Amino acid sequence: MSNVLNNPGASGSYEFSVGDELRGERATLGKTLLDIQRDLRIKAAYIAAIEDAKADVFPNPSFIPGYVRSYARYLGMDAEEVYRRFCQESGFVPGAGQPRTTVAQGSK
Repeated sequence: MSNVLNNPGASGSYEFSVGDELRGERATLGKTLLDIQRDLRIKAAYIAAIEDAKADVFPNPSFIPGYVRSYARYLGMDAEEVYRRFCQESGFVPGAGQPRTTVAQGSK
């Protein structure tokens, strides 16, 4: 689920993914991926994967909840809301350890 912002002076609305919001907050703070890596001791590739909602990048899915929440707190965002949206957008199922995949109807 992405946040929707309505601009009364513009036609339509804009939807932002959780990654867009994370990148925006990071940019507002003037931080690069390498700054975040240094400050949080989370690889820059994993921060990028969080922003891209790509759970399959992580070699150990059990670290995903902590990484996502830590990054959100670092940016001053609601950690639980960011984690919930990350799970929804990436297909990550907490406790299952693997990203959720869509099964075509009629297949087993």
